[in-house]
Amino acid sequence: MKKNFFNKEILSGIVILLLVSFVMVSPQFYKRAIILGSDVMFHFNRFFEMSMQIETGKFNYFQSLFGFNSTGRIINAFYGWDFSFIMGLLLSILKSWTKFQIVSSFICFFISGVTMYSLTKYMKLSNRVSILASILYMSSASVSFYPIAQAFNSWGAAFLPLLFIPAFKSIIDREKPISIVGLAATVSILLSTHMMTLIIGLMAILPFFVFSFIKSKKKLYWLRQMGLSIGVAMLLSANSIVGFLDPYLSNNILQPFHQNQMSGDVVKFLPVRNDLYNIGLVYIIIFVFSISVIVLNWKKSVIEERFSAVIGGFFLVLASGVLPWDDLPRIIPFLQTFQFPHRFDIVSYVLLIVAFSMVIEKISINKTAEYKTILFSSVIVLCFISVLNINAYISSQSWLWQGDDPTAGGNNKTSMRVKDPELLRKAFKSPKLADGLNAVVKGTPDYLPIPNNSNNELIYSNNPYKEYEEQFIDNPLKYTRTITKSAEIKIEWNSINKDDVQLPVAVYNHSVINLNGKKLNGDKLNKTNLGALVVKPEIGRNTAVISYKSSLSIKFVFGLKLIGIIILIVSLFYNIKNKQIERIKVK
Repeated sequence: MKKNFFNKEILSGIVILLLVSFVMVSPQFYKRAIILGSDVMFHFNRFFEMSMQIETGKFNYFQSLFGFNSTGRIINAFYGWDFSFIMGLLLSILKSWTKFQIVSSFICFFISGVTMYSLTKYMKLSNRVSILASILYMSSASVSFYPIAQAFNSWGAAFLPLLFIPAFKSIIDREKPISIVGLAATVSILLSTHMMTLIIGLMAILPFFVFSFIKSKKKLYWLRQMGLSIGVAMLLSANSIVGFLDPYLSNNILQPFHQNQMSGDVVKFLPVRNDLYNIGLVYIIIFVFSISVIVLNWKKSVIEERFSAVIGGFFLVLASGVLPWDDLPRIIPFLQTFQFPHRFDIVSYVLLIVAFSMVIEKISINKTAEYKTILFSSVIVLCFISVLNINAYISSQSWLWQGDDPTAGGNNKTSMRVKDPELLRKAFKSPKLADGLNAVVKGTPDYLPIPNNSNNELIYSNNPYKEYEEQFIDNPLKYTRTITKSAEIKIEWNSINKDDVQLPVAVYNHSVINLNGKKLNGDKLNKTNLGALVVKPEIGRNTAVISYKSSLSIKFVFGLKLIGIIILIVSLFYNIKNKQIERIKVK
């Protein structure tokens, strides 16, 4: 009977999360709109690349063969190949930018709800409280800004609650503090989805594991289990690690733009709508209430509540203007890597919503039915306001699609190649997905190889966005470009002299170039300041074939990943079997 009841609880939770996800994304669904946020073209190109590789069977782990104007630049290996593959597969199935954006936004909402539901259920909170916590999280700014503006850290936020399950286990379960399966699998998922979220998440769970190690009476056992977790995580992430490190360590890679003054990108505590830069009234109430109750009742608080309040509050301070963010980067240059301080609040949304849930659960114990009704009705009101805020936000963004400037939802106006709004909408609605990508072409130089004697500051001082367009997008050379059966980029052109020619393709030190039948290595070639290939042609017809050869074979790397998956599955079954044996012993 208990098993059936438990299944009904989970089913009811899943149904509610599905309904809430639809309510939030419904304005875009009804309007059949496409929201052209600031990062939309970058990610559309990523997923188009994987979609075309899947459809053509021409797989190239490193080079962009179809997306990013077929420039051969390395993107998906840097940004998470596994997740790009899944999104590319989804795009291949839907074959529509409208359907893809709506469905992927819905999935992002739903996954975030499920992961928070899983975390709160692990914390042994009631089904009612777990559902409310999940709704609050999935309607928060940290999750909702993928549907609203295609901010990809929202996908990291969607999976982040899973990382705190092994973190909380480490401080609760003194006998078996390390979850090899949970920790390794979650780290691997986050690494292949959004690396910055993983880095911030690892910073947040570090105090959990330090405390766990200090309190452990079996320190060698603890270290062995943690070592196994790291080993399995590395096997599961073998392709992500090699895909990132191979080009990164062998080239001088241009980093995303670093801001010297970061105070303009902090979160503020204003009683307005919740977004990337404002906590908003609903979450101010939740955060302040949960921290206050736990701190004022510190001696009565359990360890989970204390960790949630302290670490969640600490990251909230990091994300805010309390710290001198204009001065800190000069003292600690590494902080510029995070670009925007508001990114730190992603941890606060997870932990402080969990803290709030634990507080609500605790204060409802042994209370009258009337008291509980008032208490939970108040939380439902907060959920209701939060969900309708996102619904209204997506509605306003969707309305822009039908206006005179469909790109008003982001900063793509200057990148429009199709100026007429109706023709722009037609391009994105075309069954030929490339039409939409050709209608808005954005020059983004991130992660291109630059000369060894250059640096970020020098490159960004010369407007690399414009240079990228000149070198790769609007290259004056008359050429034909094809993708070979071996998934290589082939460029052909005619030359009337032997003067140097710059080709619209990026090459790295591990690139392999075949120029008119002669093999050349990427580290001995002439390149522009953004890594575009410069060659000396022959008079007449010229052919250049560009490929990439990593230090380790990708097949070998995926073999390591397969070993990790097998270990994960065996460990999972082993854990399930042990739990079943323990239940039988208890009976």
